[in-house]
Formats: sequence, C-alpha cells, structure tokens
Amino acid sequence: MTREDIFNDIATEQAKYPELADLNSTSKVSIWYLIRWIFSEMFLIVLEYFDLHKSEVETIIEAAPYATLNWYRARAKEFQLDDALTEINGRFIYATTDPEKQIIKQVAIVSNNRYLIFKIAKEVSNELTACPADEITKFKGYINQIKYPGTFVYVESNPADLLILNFKIEYNALLNLADVQTTVNATLNNYVKNILFNGKFNVTAAIDELQKLREVKNPFFVSATGRTNAQSIGEAQSFSQYYQATAGYMKIETLTIEYVPI
Repeated sequence: MTREDIFNDIATEQAKYPELADLNSTSKVSIWYLIRWIFSEMFLIVLEYFDLHKSEVETIIEAAPYATLNWYRARAKEFQLDDALTEINGRFIYATTDPEKQIIKQVAIVSNNRYLIFKIAKEVSNELTACPADEITKFKGYINQIKYPGTFVYVESNPADLLILNFKIEYNALLNLADVQTTVNATLNNYVKNILFNGKFNVTAAIDELQKLREVKNPFFVSATGRTNAQSIGEAQSFSQYYQATAGYMKIETLTIEYVPI
C-alpha cells in the first residue's frame, strides 16, 4: 500500500458521510487536504513498522528450534565431552565448536509419550562402540539442559548386538577357496557395518550383496540368530528375514558357511 492509496481510501470513506461534504476542497493547502496527507504519511509509517515487526518475528520463528526427533538427533551429535554450555539469548549452546570433543557418532531416538529414549554410540578405530558410564551421565546432563520442559530423557549405550549367521554358497570352482572365503567374509561384515543405525539386518539384502560377487554362483541362507551383548547364546533370537539390534548396531559373532564348488 502506498501513501496515495491511503489518501484515496480516506476520500472514499469520507464520501460515505454526506455531512462531511463541506470538507471537500480542490485546494492543496486546505486544512482537510493537509490533514489527509499527514494522516496518510503517519499511517504508512505505522504499516512499515508492522511489516518490519512481522519480518523480525518470522525470522525468530524460523530460527527457533522445534522439538522434533530430527532436532534432538542433530543436537545430540553436537554434544562436546567435558564442555560447559553457555546461555546466549535464552538458548544453551557451546561458546566454541570443537569437533574433537564431539564423541557421539551415531544416535537414534525413540519417542514414548513424554519419554525420549536416546540410543548412542561412539567410534573407536572406525568401529562403533558403547560409551562408558561417565560419558553417558554427561551426555544425559547435556540433553536435560537443552530439552524442552516436561520431557523425560532416558539414555542407553550398549555394546553391539551379536549375530550368528549360517549360509551355503556355491562358488566358482576355478577360484582359490581361501580367496573366495576372504571376499565373502569381508562382504558380509561390510554389509552389517553399514546398516543404518537402529536399522535392521535384512537377509534378502545380505544375499543381494553376495550375489554381486563374481566369485559366488549361488548364495543360500540357512539360519541366523541375534542377541544383545548381555544375553547368552541360549537366549538368542532366531530370525529368517529381519533382526533389529537393541543397541542400535550389530556385528557378526560367528559366521558359518558351507562352500560348494561348481
């Protein structure tokens, strides 16, 4: 809206009231004409301030955190071990970012009513591993400081779940068996290592990886079990298609393969 629009709107509104007809004047120095221009200028300034205020509010809203699981996941990975948070403009953040202190490599969050269950893991020598108790305590303190009020937090970090896998593989008889075994073992271990954190071991996907190998003619799934690190072998859960690790990640404990040359 322009100043002229406001000026003309006043004239349009004035025309609705016959008793104000005497205010009409073609003179640009008449009292009413000047009042209309002054009011138009003032109203335009008010509108501009409202637009500025709206823009500022929208900017603040866009920058404000949303308590989504993705927001919590991103904040979890920003955790810096042995660093205190600083309150700036009502938000708790680290004064400086230090990637060397950001120990959380993987995190999964499960929402259960007002509870958020964080599964976390760090990385040592390119392998996921559980965080020790003191690091879990410090991480929970960090989350409790940045979380939304009324949210309850539970944090767990456990050693990898353990898989026992059994396959039968028909392989190219022209190749050295030891070389075939090395390639197959590496392929299965890499598949397990690259499963999305808190994802599932998929028997079909594992077979697909084996079928990509030139050494393998026909791979067959025989059996599989999975268990947490705290469970005994007798407590292991057998599965024929999927297994989701309680810890959020897993590794192969025992790999048994019958090789058949063809």
